[in-house]
Amino acid sequence: MPLPVVSFDALYAVVVVAIGVVPLLPQLTRLARTGDAAGLCLPALLAGLVNYVAWTWYLAPTEATGLLVGNVLAGLVWVAVTALAVRSLAWSASCLVPAVWALVLLGVVALAPGLLGSLLGVGSLLVFVPQAVGAWRVPSLSGVSATSWWLLLVQGLVWFGESLPGLLVGGLVFGVVCVTASLSVLCALSVRGPRLAAAAAASGAPDAVLAA
Repeated sequence: MPLPVVSFDALYAVVVVAIGVVPLLPQLTRLARTGDAAGLCLPALLAGLVNYVAWTWYLAPTEATGLLVGNVLAGLVWVAVTALAVRSLAWSASCLVPAVWALVLLGVVALAPGLLGSLLGVGSLLVFVPQAVGAWRVPSLSGVSATSWWLLLVQGLVWFGESLPGLLVGGLVFGVVCVTASLSVLCALSVRGPRLAAAAAASGAPDAVLAA
């Protein structure tokens, strides 16, 4: 019996969907196993919830089916991560930022939907910048998953490549932000990681955790 032939387009669509979901799975597994959310940023998690809903709205009428399906599945994983993390993270005034961001996006959808893509690209800064900057400031990088950030780097490149043919501004900006943030974290792991690990080993103190 001959094996079914899988087209390149179908295979690529599966890869696009997978690269949207896979980078989040290590964090979900870690939280489910340990319950340790140390190092996660609650405002960034909440902003991510807002962005995933808005991205689904933005991508639904386009032909970027792979991005849409990947976004929906990744959004479900993000919801699970947030639900597990929120129980042990402190609320602060900065947690109001995602709520304000949600109101801004609702206003744009109602009054100027053509601007939604650009704003969503900018909104990715609310999710990625805290981690990208924090990687250079935190006292330990022991909890950062280099694999996750390599996968996020690939994800950013895929989003950029998928968004380029249709000039989806939001996807293009997201790709740039994701790639830049990933490179920042990976560079921090390379430059600071060994030094911080050696210092922690010398002091005998337990490492602080910054979850990827």
